[in-house]
Amino acid sequence: MSKSAKEHKPGRLEAGSEGMKEGDALSVQHSAVSNKHRMTVYVMLITAGLLLFTGCTQQEQMYKESRVLMDTYCTITVVSPSKENARSAIDAGFEEIKKLEDFMKD
Repeated sequence: MSKSAKEHKPGRLEAGSEGMKEGDALSVQHSAVSNKHRMTVYVMLITAGLLLFTGCTQQEQMYKESRVLMDTYCTITVVSPSKENARSAIDAGFEEIKKLEDFMKD
């Protein structure tokens, strides 16, 4: 058995091995890189698809309300999937502004 046959690892193609040309080894390496890139693209497409479809299940809407507080016109805008959550967030915001107004008057 020749020295190169002893050093050759099974499953690994090397340029200069018996029956192989240098271009064959490069082709095998290029094929492995292409498969790796192809798999990366597939994973990215699947992830993007999942994010798109899960994001479309509940549509969020924008809710606005304006009031005169602190001698100025205040508008609070909330983005929420439910009107009830938006209402409570808007009310909480106006309550905080009212607290500031009362604090500054004293």
